[in-house]
Amino acid sequence: MQDSIIIDILKVALTLRKCKLKYEKLGKVQDQCDRLKLYFDCSLVQVIFLIIIYEKNSKGFCPTMEDFSSYLNCNPIELMPHKKAFQKLLDRGLINRKEDRLIFFRSNDRLRFEINKSVMESIDENKPIQIESSNKEMCPMSIILHLCEMIDERENEEGSTLVLWEHIKSYLESKSEVEVCKHILNVSPEPNDVMVLIVLMARNIEFGNNQDVERVTQTIIESSISRRRYIRSLEKNETILQKKNWIKQTTESFIQDSELYLTNKAVEYFEPLGVELKLNKKTKEVALIKPESISRKKLYFNATEVNTLNNLQASLKVRKHNQIIKSLKAEGMRTGICTLYYGPPGTGKTESVYQIAKETGRSVWKVDMSELKSMWYGQSQKLVKGIFNDYIIICKEESRTPILLLNEADAILGIRNANASSTTGKVDNAIQNIFLDCLEDFEGILFATTNLETSLDKAFERRFLFKIKFSRPDTAVQFNIWKSNLKSLKKKEINYIIERFSFSGGEIENIIRKIKIDNILKGSSLQFDRLVEICESESLVTRQDVSLGFRAYS
Repeated sequence: MQDSIIIDILKVALTLRKCKLKYEKLGKVQDQCDRLKLYFDCSLVQVIFLIIIYEKNSKGFCPTMEDFSSYLNCNPIELMPHKKAFQKLLDRGLINRKEDRLIFFRSNDRLRFEINKSVMESIDENKPIQIESSNKEMCPMSIILHLCEMIDERENEEGSTLVLWEHIKSYLESKSEVEVCKHILNVSPEPNDVMVLIVLMARNIEFGNNQDVERVTQTIIESSISRRRYIRSLEKNETILQKKNWIKQTTESFIQDSELYLTNKAVEYFEPLGVELKLNKKTKEVALIKPESISRKKLYFNATEVNTLNNLQASLKVRKHNQIIKSLKAEGMRTGICTLYYGPPGTGKTESVYQIAKETGRSVWKVDMSELKSMWYGQSQKLVKGIFNDYIIICKEESRTPILLLNEADAILGIRNANASSTTGKVDNAIQNIFLDCLEDFEGILFATTNLETSLDKAFERRFLFKIKFSRPDTAVQFNIWKSNLKSLKKKEINYIIERFSFSGGEIENIIRKIKIDNILKGSSLQFDRLVEICESESLVTRQDVSLGFRAYS
């Protein structure tokens, strides 16, 4: 009666020990070897590998390649010619890496192997081999999660990043028939980029989109120096993933550390490859003000500012702007066009920027800088850097260079305190220093608005190419504003208003709105006495300082 497969394995195993891969020593169990070759449909050396793994697995262990050489009493180098034979066992699914995962050790990073569960059951029951379908393992989503498990194991066992990458690369290459694996391998020549993408994709599938930068990088990179170097690359927007616009770094949360998240572009890229990713609702995407959404309005200025503002607008026309950039680059000069609007509040500084954007066909990204000071110490500085990093990405996405509008920039443009000792003072100084550095290297179009007139820090002066003061409107400008908004007013009525009141453009806007509302409620046209009454109510909160830019209402 023929022995069972288990008996054949045991007999060969007894002979294998210390055989040093000398096949002549297996002469006593030649019949058993032949039956096992037929049973597994493989070569003799593959049978030997299977027997060693089976015996170790039966005792509750998963052998490493080192265990094979020890079992056979041979030099590990002697096993190298059989690498392809061993790989075929993996490819056929007869054996697996332990739980299809990596196990790392502090001193020696090694792979462990086990017999496929269904193959083990077939041997135990003395039945023909049945190999479980690996469809699940070939699922793109499962592959991503598995790769992340490999990375998590590195961190848990404090293994080498280099060894981790070699195993990840090997795994991806072994699954090259799966489209997503080929694409991940070609993401970047920088291994850290590839592994960051894998972690972000896996975390996205399991939990959500936003992931802490420190946590992600710590999972991948064991060296603190290398980790900080990579984080600096992220902060400077220098990684391949950022240049492809697949990931972004955000600092717009109250947690101390910034976060990484996948962009719409990454989600759309991997979706056809079978990886369903999602955008976390908490992810704040930049909301641009498109030029077509800006209403065209006529603005009035004092004669002394008209030429400067006209020249500024002309320089931002696409053709002229391109010529300017080309010329400045040729001379080795900075190409950023930075403009400071300063003057009292409510004077139309922001509207002036919008109208320039409208005329030049540029989108506007408006950032209220006053919000920075509400953040925790250390966070505000990161937010400033984040603004400029995000602007770089936006520039790549827009067909024309957009306008970065830093509204209410008083918080960062004031005079620095060299002897600041309070936490608030230190935060202010840190923000200002970072802002100065960002302006120094800025390439794009920036407008900053501030209410400051006399307390502007001198260090900012040379950073702004244009510095335009919005002054109190003279009599002629005030007359044009009133006449354009309320055409029914007579000349003597306008002069009366101008002589009695002194309004800014923002205050005039309030008055016009009140008149519009009043006319609708009462169903009557404007009466001069009513206009004076409204002006008197407005004058109770009138500020004495006003500016040059004003809306015209039809």
